[in-house]
Amino acid sequence: MLDVSQPQEKVFIIKPNGRLDAMVIAEFEQVANDVAGNKPQGLIFDLQSTSFIDSSGLSSIIKLYKSLHQAKTPVAFCQIPDVVQSLFKLTRVNAVFKIFDTLDEATEFVAPKK
Repeated sequence: MLDVSQPQEKVFIIKPNGRLDAMVIAEFEQVANDVAGNKPQGLIFDLQSTSFIDSSGLSSIIKLYKSLHQAKTPVAFCQIPDVVQSLFKLTRVNAVFKIFDTLDEATEFVAPKK
């Protein structure tokens, strides 16, 4: 299951709960397309409640990241569990993604206070 929230105008948080794998990838991609279609000013992946990501989940995350990055939209990742952090390190996406410990830090990155 996925939770999507919009704490600020044009800033979205996607929070996968449980597994992000082939069983839920269609739902994730629909949410991703909806968020991208809203032309966000920033996107945060809050992975605190994510217990597992398989190759299809990681591929979809990367696809959305690339799309938003090309549009110069800041994307941040936060509250990443160890098992997901290990996957990010193994695939080296941790060198590309902006990763933060807290949701507040990620929010400040995608929508700095003026």
